[in-house]
Amino acid sequence: MKYSFLLALIAVATTEAATIEQQSAQRYTYEDIREQELKCKADRNREWKYDAATNTWACPLQRYD
Repeated sequence: MKYSFLLALIAVATTEAATIEQQSAQRYTYEDIREQELKCKADRNREWKYDAATNTWACPLQRYD
C-alpha cells in the first residue's frame, strides 16, 4: 500500500512537470524571438545576450566602462 501511494505521487509529479515544460516551450516561436532580437539590435544602447544559466535571451542596456 505504501509503495503504490509513492508510485502514484511520483507519476503525478512527473506528469505535471512535463506539462509545465510543454507550456513554457510553446510560449515563444522562432519568429517571436527573432522579432525581439531585431528590436533589440535596432536600439544601439542595448545588446542581445544569451544567458546560459536560465537558457533565455535578454536585451539589457550596454555598459560603457
